[in-house]
Amino acid sequence: LSDAIEMALANNLEIEIQKTARDTAEQSVQATRGFFDPSFRWQPLLSHTNTPTGSVLQGASGRLTDRGFGNNFYLRQKFQKYGTTGNVDFENARQTTTNPFTSFTPMLTTRLVVGFSQPLVRGLQTDRERAELRIRQKRVDGSTVDIEVRVIDVITRVQQAYWDVVAARQD
Repeated sequence: LSDAIEMALANNLEIEIQKTARDTAEQSVQATRGFFDPSFRWQPLLSHTNTPTGSVLQGASGRLTDRGFGNNFYLRQKFQKYGTTGNVDFENARQTTTNPFTSFTPMLTTRLVVGFSQPLVRGLQTDRERAELRIRQKRVDGSTVDIEVRVIDVITRVQQAYWDVVAARQD
């Protein structure tokens, strides 16, 4: 009987289909968790501007030259609990100019921003991403139950057939 059950479970197409459905549901849960992956953005900036001037006082040789260089970095993270979103922004820039009336050249500016965003009413308990994650996790649970039901059904049918054969031989 145990050999017959083992062979039936190993060769049953219904169980393999259910296992594939469960694996697909698990992959969709992993894909949905991608909503909560951190995102990193790097934004470089390089600028060079030549502006013709009407006066020598505004720029040497009749033109005003401005050069800019910047590297900006942004990190965003959405958390699964309470819809909280966190961010860290680092922005820096370097500006040079040929304007004789500018006191600082090159001028350096830097800014660091750390922030959190928390919904107060809408999206506090659930939002689209968290609801989708819960739905897909329920599908995985349902697929696991379907596999168990299929296995129980196959074992029951094999046992019934086995005992039918034993009864037929005894008769």
